[in-house]
Amino acid sequence: MKATSLFPNRLKPFAWVIFILSLIFGILYITECIGEPKFLDVKVLALFNDAVFSLGEGDNFQWIITNNIADELIGIGLIVSGMILGFAKTKIEDEYIAYLRVKSLTWSFFLNYGILFFALIFVFGLSFFNVMLVSMFLSLVLFVLLFHYKLYQLNKRNKFEK
Repeated sequence: MKATSLFPNRLKPFAWVIFILSLIFGILYITECIGEPKFLDVKVLALFNDAVFSLGEGDNFQWIITNNIADELIGIGLIVSGMILGFAKTKIEDEYIAYLRVKSLTWSFFLNYGILFFALIFVFGLSFFNVMLVSMFLSLVLFVLLFHYKLYQLNKRNKFEK
């Protein structure tokens, strides 16, 4: 597999910081351990706005709404940093690393949809909405964690063999 379509390795340290912070704040945010910071209430362009979730802004469609962007920042942080971490070159990029990347991606997909399958059967109401929110990011998070765990195991094994 040619590694030219991958992100440069130098982005990984910065991506790890953003990924870990986004993951921590995302978990705290979805479990309601932290609230929405007021300084993140900003006017945004709304291509679609459902009055059910607009909290009193009225039933009529508005192009510009006031919204707290905490959840958007967490989501963007997870997506961008997760994509960089999952698809950045390693120091030594070879066929086995590509194999580990594909295997981790496959397992993260299976695990995510296994959890979603379980939730479809046993979780209902607004709790299922929360499961769907988590599911949006879970494949990427699992992929990054599985891939880097496999890389850690490979590096540990290689150090032991030397």
